[in-house]
Amino acid sequence: MLEKDKYILVFGSKPNSKIPLIEVSNIYAANGASEIGAYYKKFYPEIEVDFYCGW
Repeated sequence: MLEKDKYILVFGSKPNSKIPLIEVSNIYAANGASEIGAYYKKFYPEIEVDFYCGW
């Protein structure tokens, strides 16, 4: 198991959150936090990012 496979990130929409720039296996983001997930993907393009939107 690789080190990156031990971690996932879940982004919320809290403003001014600190984002760790570490390599992870997956990212989950919902609603307003989808912007943060897309920004993070610029640093690690091979990471899978799942975006969720609620009604």
